[in-house]
Amino acid sequence: MERNRRTWIAIVALLVLSIALILWEVRQSESGNTTVVEQIAGTAARPVQSAISSIDSSLEKRAHGKELLKDAVRLESENAGLRAELTRLQAAEKENQRLRELLDFKEKLKLISIPAMIIEREPASWTRLVIINKGASDGITPDFYIQDPRGVIGRVVRTTNGTALVRLLIDHRCTVPAKTIEGGSHGILRGDGKRFCRMEYLDSTASIKPGDTVVTSGMGKIFPPGILLGKVVKVTGGSESMFKEVLVEPGVDFSSVSEVLAVKKN
Repeated sequence: MERNRRTWIAIVALLVLSIALILWEVRQSESGNTTVVEQIAGTAARPVQSAISSIDSSLEKRAHGKELLKDAVRLESENAGLRAELTRLQAAEKENQRLRELLDFKEKLKLISIPAMIIEREPASWTRLVIINKGASDGITPDFYIQDPRGVIGRVVRTTNGTALVRLLIDHRCTVPAKTIEGGSHGILRGDGKRFCRMEYLDSTASIKPGDTVVTSGMGKIFPPGILLGKVVKVTGGSESMFKEVLVEPGVDFSSVSEVLAVKKN
């Protein structure tokens, strides 16, 4: 009996406490304050909200990273285009500079001369031939030689209506009457088929040394006197030899020359 009585007292107490808690929650809700239930729910939801926020942040960073990558690719493409354009403009400026120098040289030359450009190079290693874009219709004949402000490039050996075949100075079949400015020693300059020339038929007593300047002597029908051919880089042979062997480096870089003058000796 006593036990049943205690049970009922406990049940009544719980009911009274529940009703009091409900009435208190209602008042808190009406006053705008956070209720205990809401606090419990908020506490329980906080880890979930944190996880969702972390996922949102990660997705946002990934989207931002993709945008940055797209911008980087676009900028690299634009930079490549700008670099290509800059290279083209620089090449055009260099070409214009060379053309201005060539035209100035033409005015000073006082000889019959026709501006031209090299349009093709002979691929065979044992010959040194090029083709220029001017020919018989422009007045060029096989007695023309080719040069630029740096010196002799070669001579015309054959023409078509619109082109001319030029044998370069370094071709082993190209010969030019030559002399040194310093000692006045005369000889024949012949190409070695590579990148140098040799001055032949120089007497063993000829006054010539490395560093001497070699120019055309003016003998023959093709080349007028005084045009630069190159510089002496090596001299061998002496009193015991009949002739000196002289190696000459041409004044022209044949691998890069493009704009030229076709010239005729008066």
